[in-house]
Amino acid sequence: MAKAKATILYVDDDAQVRTTLAEVLAYHEYTTVVAGTAQDALRLSGRQEICLILLDINLSGENGLALMSYLRVNCPDVPVILYTGLEHNEQQVTGFFERGASGYVRKAEPMEELLEVIRTALISRAPKPQERPAIGLGRRVQRLRQLKMQGRAE
Repeated sequence: MAKAKATILYVDDDAQVRTTLAEVLAYHEYTTVVAGTAQDALRLSGRQEICLILLDINLSGENGLALMSYLRVNCPDVPVILYTGLEHNEQQVTGFFERGASGYVRKAEPMEELLEVIRTALISRAPKPQERPAIGLGRRVQRLRQLKMQGRAE
């Protein structure tokens, strides 16, 4: 058995999604620690050798963005990728990066998009909240930004 590439903390309130993604990440040689609540995530982030945090924005009854802010302060060298089932506009996504996200991927995107963002985040340093990273955008978001810069909308 090959040595794991990195340990990822995946925080999502949907048990089925957590299990499925943990299996996919294991297939790609990542060790995955899963948490279903913000409280579990806080506990696990302090006890494990976490290399990256994959975080659902909408946790049942909890705010994933507030959790991200706490994690960015308490685990400043650990990249946080937001993995969401919701669609956000460019201004919202930019705000996520300004608050410290290292990446943003919608669950509707192909799995390869998420894996690419994970690989990129793991080889890059975790950004400070005031920085605007150039990493971690899925192709769809990159395309929307490109069109906006050209003055066109999709």
